[in-house]
Amino acid sequence: MKSLLKIFLIIFIPIAFIVLANHYISSEIIKDNNYKQLKAVMSSNWDLISNISLNDIKSVKQYQKLKSIADKSNMRFTIVNNQGIVLLDTDITYDNISKMSNHINRDEIRNAMFNIPNFSIRTSETTGNETVYYAKMLNDNATLRIAYDTKYLNSTNDYTEYQALILLNVILILVAIATIITAIRLSDPIRKLNKMSDILLYDKNESIPEFTDATMNKISDAILITHKNLAKHKTLLDIEKEKINTVFEVMNEAILLIDNSSKLIYFNGKAEKYLGINLKEGINIKSDIMNINIINFISHALQNTDSKPFLTKLNERTFNSYVKKINDQSLIVFYDNTDQNNYDDYKNNLVENITHELKTPLSLIIGASETIINDTNMDNDIRNKFLQQINNNANRLNNIINDTIELCKLDSEEDMQYIDESTIISNLIEDIYNYLPKDSNKNIAYNINVDNGNVNIRHFDLLSILINLISNASRYSTGDNILVDIIKEKNKITIRVQDEGPLIPVEERNKIFERFYTVHKSRSRDLSGSGLGLSIVKHITNIYSGIINLKESEKGGGNCFEIILIEKRVINEK
Repeated sequence: MKSLLKIFLIIFIPIAFIVLANHYISSEIIKDNNYKQLKAVMSSNWDLISNISLNDIKSVKQYQKLKSIADKSNMRFTIVNNQGIVLLDTDITYDNISKMSNHINRDEIRNAMFNIPNFSIRTSETTGNETVYYAKMLNDNATLRIAYDTKYLNSTNDYTEYQALILLNVILILVAIATIITAIRLSDPIRKLNKMSDILLYDKNESIPEFTDATMNKISDAILITHKNLAKHKTLLDIEKEKINTVFEVMNEAILLIDNSSKLIYFNGKAEKYLGINLKEGINIKSDIMNINIINFISHALQNTDSKPFLTKLNERTFNSYVKKINDQSLIVFYDNTDQNNYDDYKNNLVENITHELKTPLSLIIGASETIINDTNMDNDIRNKFLQQINNNANRLNNIINDTIELCKLDSEEDMQYIDESTIISNLIEDIYNYLPKDSNKNIAYNINVDNGNVNIRHFDLLSILINLISNASRYSTGDNILVDIIKEKNKITIRVQDEGPLIPVEERNKIFERFYTVHKSRSRDLSGSGLGLSIVKHITNIYSGIINLKESEKGGGNCFEIILIEKRVINEK
């Protein structure tokens, strides 16, 4: 309906304007022609009357004759002599002509006396009506004036205007009808095309309208074919786009595509994760992001134009980044390299520490063995002393290697969710007893408070924690007693190992869990451990989402290692 009205107005308004303008112009032309015809008639009548002599004019018979002509032509005839005296006037009775005022000052009379024939329009002083005058001198020096009341001219014009208006209305009605018919014929294809566009755009389950015009049918078929091809290509593009987006989302690298005006064209999920903010396509990186560190990070990346990888830092993380220019856009690719850098540092430190820790016992073994080889006459007691040194350092090497292997194994199990089976505490205590050296002079007391005697912690992990803590207490404590607590509360397992001192210095307590760190640097290597035992305890605690507390023992003067572990689920547990 809207399109029909729009088309109707578009066609009808210009045509109506032209018709109205033509009507106005035609009316003005008709009025001008009527006036010209009036002047021609008045001039013709003047020529007709000008043949009458002045002597005849004063007669009643002549007056009546002119009066008859004047009445039939709706004109007024006036004859004025050179003194301005009215000799005859057809609008005045014969008896009253002599009473008329002098006309010498009438414009048309005065101009005529100067032989200036003219037409003029003014209000008559005699009748009070607007009148057209035509005056001209007669041969006998009298002036003949013809007057025509404009009401007759206006009446003619009004009648002509009335007829023109009727014709105008007829024309406008015909134009309106023709316009409506044309608008209907034009709007019907537009309406059908509009419906077709709605069906195609919004995938409506409706039939495509048919056109009565063959040309429109061809256009409709062309649109349908084009739409199907575009839809097919769009589907293929969407599939490819989805593939690319999936690849971008699963990859570890963050992606930012930015144009020359700093407008964000594309980003993936990793970009939001690494930057720590929510992004939106179309934002301006420099004006819409309120984090100066992120702005500096991206600006620094955009300034790099050599396409070579470079390191940048953000939020205390290290990123390996590179930039690729694509026409007027910049593709920034960066990934978090912090863990890799830390791992590289860790490996380097580990190799350095292992090398250092292996070097000492190896040197002692080599030194003792070379001494024995070079001195064939060595006393047996001395030889045995060197052999014992070789044995002790070989055992130390073996412990370092075993502990290093265990640490590497624990590194790979940090994400462990389930265990194979529960641990029976009584079996655990028995294994601890069998593992510890029998010649130890320490009294080890166990306080067990575990319901059902089972805990959901791997047997080997509990054994490693307790053996390392008890061995350290046995090796370094100067007291005679070691107290071991194993307590279960809901799904928390608390392990405490307390000795009688000496106390580990406060400044050393945060360091003793580092690899190859030993508190007693001044002690002999016979007492010092591998430096990996407490690191193993820490790793096992992390696997079970636990915590480690190192504090003074309850009786005072000694150390208390408190380990809290969270039980895991057993695989076959329902």
